[in-house]
Order: sequence, then C-alpha cells, then structure tokens
Amino acid sequence: MSSVEHFILITKRSVAHLKLSHDEKLGPK
Repeated sequence: MSSVEHFILITKRSVAHLKLSHDEKLGPK
C-alpha cells in the first residue's frame, strides 16, 4: 500500500468518526 493510499484511508476514517460524533450530538436527547 502506498503512503498516499494509507493517508486517504486514515483521513476517511477520521472524517467518518467526526461525522458520527457530530450526529450523536444532534441526535435525540
């Protein structure tokens, strides 16, 4: 795996994690 692919994978994972955290805050209380 190239370093670029590795970087993209980490970025996607981070974005997905941030999106999840954000959705939880906006979700039903």
